[in-house]
Amino acid sequence: MRPNQVEAGHYLDGDVQLVVPAYQRPYEWNEERWVDLWRDLSHQYQLTASNQPCPAHYMGAVILETRDAPTGSNVHSFSAIDGQQRLLTLFVCLAAFRDHVSKTDGTVIPPDNELTTITPKYGAPCARLTVRPMNQAAMDVILRGECRDEIPDLHYDSPLLQAYRFFRWQFWNGEPTLHESRVSIPPKPRRTKTAPPRGSYVPWGPGAPKTQQVRPDVFHLVLTQGLKLLSIVLENDDEEASVIFETMNSKSTPLRQFDLLRNSAFIRMPTKRDAYYAGTWQPMEDLLTKVSYSALRTESEEQFLYEYMISLGEDKVSRESLHRRWVNRVIEDIGYAVTETSEAAFDKTWGKQIADAAAVYPIAVGQKQSVTIFGKEYSVDDDVFALIRETMALSSGPGVPLVLQALIDDVPPADLLAIVNKIESFLVRTILSGESLSPLRATMMGVAAAIDRPITPSKLVAALKDAGWKSNKQVLDAVKTVQLDIPGSVLMPILRGAERQLAGAGAHPMPFGNRSNQYSLEHIYPQTQNIGALWEAELRTWRVNRDDMDERRYVLGNFTAVTNYDNKRNGKKPFAEKKKLIVACAPLRLHDSVKKPSWRPSTIDARTELLTTAVLKRWPDR
Repeated sequence: MRPNQVEAGHYLDGDVQLVVPAYQRPYEWNEERWVDLWRDLSHQYQLTASNQPCPAHYMGAVILETRDAPTGSNVHSFSAIDGQQRLLTLFVCLAAFRDHVSKTDGTVIPPDNELTTITPKYGAPCARLTVRPMNQAAMDVILRGECRDEIPDLHYDSPLLQAYRFFRWQFWNGEPTLHESRVSIPPKPRRTKTAPPRGSYVPWGPGAPKTQQVRPDVFHLVLTQGLKLLSIVLENDDEEASVIFETMNSKSTPLRQFDLLRNSAFIRMPTKRDAYYAGTWQPMEDLLTKVSYSALRTESEEQFLYEYMISLGEDKVSRESLHRRWVNRVIEDIGYAVTETSEAAFDKTWGKQIADAAAVYPIAVGQKQSVTIFGKEYSVDDDVFALIRETMALSSGPGVPLVLQALIDDVPPADLLAIVNKIESFLVRTILSGESLSPLRATMMGVAAAIDRPITPSKLVAALKDAGWKSNKQVLDAVKTVQLDIPGSVLMPILRGAERQLAGAGAHPMPFGNRSNQYSLEHIYPQTQNIGALWEAELRTWRVNRDDMDERRYVLGNFTAVTNYDNKRNGKKPFAEKKKLIVACAPLRLHDSVKKPSWRPSTIDARTELLTTAVLKRWPDR
């Protein structure tokens, strides 16, 4: 392999011909990648336009394989083995800029131009860029200047044309977009009957005034000379190109989002890296690696970052975009450039905030009641910690970001207790209303995003109401027929809440678990289809329809809590025997409503209403 550092212009307007092999993936860069590139270009533009020292920005490596040049030509022809995504994006960006300048100046772009064709000193003209067949038509439209006045509708949905539209929008807005931390995204086309074609620029308005236009000389210099790539050219004695491509793209260990976050944090602290690592990052990472709870399905550091970004108010965040979302926030807050001022700002804000969030994360997930780290103790009261653990038991932890918000904001203990109580109330009401908990994570993302920091109980209640808080009436109407075929770990906290409301301060704790003296769910009317001859006889004696009972098998009123020891003894015993065992198990107020001469649909319905009313008082509608 022959490495060499080259400027981007070497490929954009030199005598280099690029061919993308068929085994390469199609163009896949998206809005987040374009934003990153635009920020890089903006930084270079600002320095260049103000005549400040401006070292070239490194864009990564490209791997090329030498091809036979066109006959009699002095053109250097290469296959792009790796790095084609960034190379194609640079071509699209340059084409968008050329078209914008042409539109502004009123000049014409010939179909055969410097982006489509190389005119060598020797030999015939040849194509500058050949991409995969599925991308070629869209790329040809871009390079030939056919998007100067409007993006053709036939190719509008192509990722290449969407990239073109993104960059064209930036140029349309002029120099101001090169000086803003938040990168503007082009508006979506209107879909009304009278709206112009999707690719029209008319809805964008007149564009930037002449005094605010992007300077062509400066931007061309930035794009062609301000960006550098490490060009690695394969030699004849190297491995076959497709093997190298597979090795680079499928056999390497991908970096986690948390790894990328770590790298970005230390880039932001060039003079304090060692001190920050030793005093903050290492103890923080050590703490996070030890976090564990039953609903954890991924590495704890990755899960923390996911919960943390949601707690910041990131709506609809995906696990693959965590690092990029965090970087965007940092840049929008303290700027793109790493300077002495930005380092000090990062240390006091983002560097400290993520450390504080990590410190309280074991508390937010109910693993620890107190954490000592960074020479400081973080802790919560007994009542708050008990509620956090119950909330975690109710679901897979969608409320964690909101608890994390409250802990990061260091809200008063009484407010923290109220906040966790409201989260638990929302979960309980959602469960009893029969709604699936699977989209609850997305719901909580929206709630976190809707709350202006610092979080307060009243702000949380308002956001939860907007997110679909179930009123007492809605719950009572729904719970009669809701089939609570859910894990005992989820339903037990609800029964425990009913018991506490009914029994008061001296309520039995009803510890849930697998030991013989711990508690589990008991179906009073058997949950199996084969209920046994004795139950069948009792139903006939009570003149009860079997179908009516089967419909109530999983409703709230048919559940109670007994020890595992008693649960094994109950089995399919008839109601006359089972109720004695249930009542004798423990002096629970839950069992008062089981002391009936018969167990029939009306009895179950009445008990469902009784327990639900107690639950709603425990978690009130306010």
